[in-house]
Parts: sequence; C-alpha cells; structure tokens
Amino acid sequence: MDFYDYACATSFQITKKKRDEIKILLRDNISFPILGKDEIGYVVCLAKPKRIHDDHISLQGMLFDSKDPEHRKIIWRLFKASIYHLNLHAAFSDFEVYADWAKDKHINLATYVVSTLEDAVVNAYLRKLWSPLILDIAYANAIAHLRLKPASLIPDDTLQVMTSTLSSFTTGMTKGKLSDEMQKDVDDLTFFLREMENLTYKELLKESKSKNKKINSDGFIAKKISFAEKMYELSLIHI
Repeated sequence: MDFYDYACATSFQITKKKRDEIKILLRDNISFPILGKDEIGYVVCLAKPKRIHDDHISLQGMLFDSKDPEHRKIIWRLFKASIYHLNLHAAFSDFEVYADWAKDKHINLATYVVSTLEDAVVNAYLRKLWSPLILDIAYANAIAHLRLKPASLIPDDTLQVMTSTLSSFTTGMTKGKLSDEMQKDVDDLTFFLREMENLTYKELLKESKSKNKKINSDGFIAKKISFAEKMYELSLIHI
C-alpha cells in the first residue's frame, strides 16, 4: 500500500467519510500538513515524502537518508501521525461554533486559540476512542519539540507564548527560558487546555461507544466558548 492509499484508508477508518465527502491530497511543495475546507467538506493536505537525488528524502522540512532503516521509520511515523491528527480533527472538531465569538477579534490570535482548544478536544477522543494512535502522535510531538527554537531566540512575545503553550500541552515541556510573567501565563493557558481535554473526556464517558459520535450539546459548546475567551484575554496582553 502506497502513501496515498494508506492515507485514504486511514481517513475512512477514522472519519467514516467516503472519498466524495473528504479530500485527501499529497503535496511535495508544503512543509507541514494542512486541514482546510471546500464546498464539499474537509480537505486533508499532507506533506508528501519527496526523494532528493538518489539517497535522501525530504519531509516536513527535514532531510533523511533513504538507505537508513531508522530514518525510514521516522518518515513513516511522522507521515502516519499527520494523517491521524488531521483526520481526528475532520471527524470530531467543530470550528464553526466559534464563528460568532471570533468576530472583531485579532484574527491570528483567535485562530490560534480555536486551533489549540480543538487540539485539546481531539486529544480526548484520541485517548477514549483511538488510543492505538497515541504513540505515533506523541513521537511526532517530540520531534516537533526538538526542532523548536529556544524561547529566547523567538523575538516576538506572542510567538513565544504560542509556541511555548503548544509545546507545554503536547509534550509537558517548554524550550528555553521564559520571563516569570510569561511562564505563568503559559502555565495558565496549558491548564485551560488540559481542562478542555478532561471535560471532553468526561463527556465521552457518558456517550455511547460509537466511534463517530461527536459531542455537540449546547452546554459543551458554551464551555468551549468560555475557555476560548479566557485563553484569548490572557494571550492578548502579549500582542
């Protein structure tokens, strides 16, 4: 099975959507996977491993030795993790519920808040319904952490907070020294994400065992918006 066939088969397993309901694209001109939408539904755009000359393969901005078995394993695990992560979002995330909340807000910051909150939601589904996928996603998160610049080398305060919060949430670690004030804000933001994940997990425990069950009660959506507002206000001071 080649990369594309594996991606399509895995997407169907996770989302239960057929090929005419979700698009799977492989592109060798992008560095990172992207989740988008068109008039039909979600578009999962994956970075395609690209052969460079005869003995190297490029993926997600990294260069690997195609003859090294360990390097080939890394490529495969990173590729699988990107498939899992984006398709979990396609199956269970609900970005539209934030539309009214996000109006008149700083677009980049609001987008970041929504994206990380939905990462927290997806983590709960991963734990409850798709735990066999955790190892590859954790491995990819660890690679991403290793590639991060130390916070002190990121000149923009907002980016420092964003990258440190995401790293703290996905790996339990930040990279580099933050100011005491910024570290406290990162810890608080991470706490909100953990709370969102745990709330989602508890809701899932009440639901049926159906693997394509999405929580969309009014109360749950209200909690999402509440966490989004708290994270936005806390992050806004670093703009």
